[in-house]
Amino acid sequence: MLREHSTPLYIYSLALMKRNFTSFDGAFGERPHAIHYALKANSNKAIVKTFADLGGGADVVSRGELYRALQSGIDPENIVFAGVGKTFEEIKKGLKKNILAFNVESIPELKLIAKIGKRIGKVAPVSMRINPGIDPGTDPYIATGLKESKFGVSKEKTLMAYRFIRDNTWLEAKGVHTHIGSQITSLEPFVRSAKFIQDFICNLATEGISLEFVDMGGGFGIPYGKEQNVPQRTEFVNSILESIDSKLKIIIEPGRSLVGGAGMLITRVIRTKESSGNRFTIVDAGMNDFVRPSLYNAHHEIIPVRNSCEKKARSDVVGPVCESGDFLGKNRLLPQTLGEGDYLAVMDVGAYGYEMSSNYNSRPRPLELLVKHNKFAVIRSKESFGDLTKHEVLPGFLR
Repeated sequence: MLREHSTPLYIYSLALMKRNFTSFDGAFGERPHAIHYALKANSNKAIVKTFADLGGGADVVSRGELYRALQSGIDPENIVFAGVGKTFEEIKKGLKKNILAFNVESIPELKLIAKIGKRIGKVAPVSMRINPGIDPGTDPYIATGLKESKFGVSKEKTLMAYRFIRDNTWLEAKGVHTHIGSQITSLEPFVRSAKFIQDFICNLATEGISLEFVDMGGGFGIPYGKEQNVPQRTEFVNSILESIDSKLKIIIEPGRSLVGGAGMLITRVIRTKESSGNRFTIVDAGMNDFVRPSLYNAHHEIIPVRNSCEKKARSDVVGPVCESGDFLGKNRLLPQTLGEGDYLAVMDVGAYGYEMSSNYNSRPRPLELLVKHNKFAVIRSKESFGDLTKHEVLPGFLR
């Protein structure tokens, strides 16, 4: 494989992604449910189609993600549209495509949806995103259920919103939504969130408002290292099921937990370097290819592709991008003889890897491969240097 394709490159395991999905699916037993894959984690069409073929839906947050979901075979009636900044055109497109529901993030957005519904003559299916004010115990950048978060609506305003929906001809209350954060590695925040939602549903019932589903969002964490303990998918699901009324359908929106552990980034060593007692392993993958370590100081295991029992030494694994923050891992134990032409694998990069990549330093983005047993296929070609400038136009006054 490495003889045929240049590095850096992403590789995904089809079998592992399918196993992750069926694990979630099976955890619900006979309970009515739907699994809506969060495209923000990795929106490659081949990956989205993998979950579509298994009966999965989609959680989208832009018109582009809606387009990708539909192109990949997701049934429109199995799509929820989230995000705090939905535009007029995005809402109109979602309505025309007959999606399941808009997860609404504010009262002004709700009023805009009603206005658009009236304009095109369609009743809009909505689900208010309620902010429970729960700290999920994750990185502040990916905690979304705190009171100070830009996401969702307070309990008091959400109740007002459902009264508005009830009394508006062009709106239909389909469900209620919450999402408290990403990479959550304990059950307690989900238990608290589920209880909060069930209490709120009871409040709605006293107002004569009934719902079809509860959308509990995603955020189920994965282990990024050998020593990190994370609950099983069945435990995550059970922490929700125990509190929610059994008559209601439950939707979850896993992203990272479906694809994160199914991906690796292969990178080639350019050279090693020592400076002031520090050892650096310089590789051809940089922060433009995989930004999580630089952005979140995220830890990803880095292992040599070639097995070695040689003596090891501590080294920072850094890329070629002209930024001090360009690193894939710091203070890692690697074979002392590791050198030019050797390969390293950065593990658990299937989520927020390629999806957050860029062309910084005018570097073409890498290839993506999907592996099925002993076969592999290119699911995205490596960008060419021509791709870097193909959308740029020289104005007439510079010609």
